[in-house]
Amino acid sequence: MKRSGCLKRNKGFRRRSPGQDEPAKQKPGRHDNSSRSNRKGKKKGRKKRRKKAPSASRLKKECDSVWSRIIRSPGRCAVCGRRTSLQAHHLIRRNVIFYRHDLANGICLCPSCHEYSNKLSAHGAPWAFEDWMREHLPDQYQWWCEHRHVLHVGEKVDYAEVLADLKKIYEEDKAYRWTCSRFGMKGNSDDG
Repeated sequence: MKRSGCLKRNKGFRRRSPGQDEPAKQKPGRHDNSSRSNRKGKKKGRKKRRKKAPSASRLKKECDSVWSRIIRSPGRCAVCGRRTSLQAHHLIRRNVIFYRHDLANGICLCPSCHEYSNKLSAHGAPWAFEDWMREHLPDQYQWWCEHRHVLHVGEKVDYAEVLADLKKIYEEDKAYRWTCSRFGMKGNSDDG
């Protein structure tokens, strides 16, 4: 007996012999939607998942983002005054978690003053940068000298609390800058 051509098997059809007109019945299982809704009285659809609290790594990234926006908010490089491609620099390195999101630990720099200049940059010429800080930002330099060798072993950071504080500061700063620009006052971004 000669068999006719084959239809697609993954659609639930089997080879037909010349006398068969109906497709083969599929066994209840993985791809049968009608049997899914009848199984054990369960309704068709997804379960609603409870909203999980954000992970510590997610909160840390959000804190980094808000911290960076606050540090870059003056709108100019602290060293040369450039206004484009600004970056936030940590005075005490980022992996010291206790000071990672401290606003006193940051300074706004352009890429040249941050990394690329051999004469004066935070990463390219750290000694020259330290001398510049001592002369031009004595309060921040004093804070940096007092805190850069302090270890905080075993202390954990509550990133949700830090994020809430940073967002509050950012919103207040944004409102202050808007007020200054609206009424023609000189704010932090216009001081020179």
